[in-house]
Order: sequence, then C-alpha cells, then structure tokens
Amino acid sequence: MIRSIKLQNQRSNFSTNSTSINEWHQKCLEMESTLVALQQQLNKVLCKLEKHKTKHFQEECDSAFYDGFDKFPSYLYRVRLSYDWDYIMASLVEDIVKDGGEYTEHKYVKVAHNIPKDA
Repeated sequence: MIRSIKLQNQRSNFSTNSTSINEWHQKCLEMESTLVALQQQLNKVLCKLEKHKTKHFQEECDSAFYDGFDKFPSYLYRVRLSYDWDYIMASLVEDIVKDGGEYTEHKYVKVAHNIPKDA
C-alpha cells in the first residue's frame, strides 16, 4: 500500500516535470524563432549598410578619378607635348601623379604619396 502511494506520487511528479519540460521546450522554440527573425533583420540591415558604404566609396573613387582626369590633360600637356592620348601608359600616369604638385590635395593621391620609410 505504501509502495503504491509512493509510486503514485512519483507518477504525479513525473507528469508535472514532463509538463514543465514541454512548456520550457515550447518557450525555447518560440524564442529561437524570434532570434532567427532578429538575425535575419540584422543581416538585411548589415547588407544594406555594406551596399551603402560600397556605393559611397565608389562615388568617391569616381569623383577622384574624374576630377583628376579633368586636370590631368592640361598638366600632362605641360609635361609631355607629344603625348598620345589614345594610348595611356600606366607607368607614365604613375610618374606624373608622383611628381604632380597639383594633385597632392586629393586624399587618394596623399595615400599614394605616403611611402613607408623602410621601403
């Protein structure tokens, strides 16, 4: 008799614990779905931010190129009168940018002029 009462108490405890476990499991699943949704929102925002940064950087680079390119022919004309504009040599452009005093105010040219001391 005592054994059956103990057994019944254990069944009751087991049932209560099982119900609690099921409830907690359900809450965890709900929280997980909430976290997944938040992670997706965060990923979308980070992607938009990265696209904006890339676009902004591209606009700055284009601006630097076209602003410099507008000034470049007149400067190059003074440097080399017989320059063939149909064939732009990268080495000559690099030499002129390195020697060109007009372009030093631009931040991308400043970076190019920063030569490490150990180089």
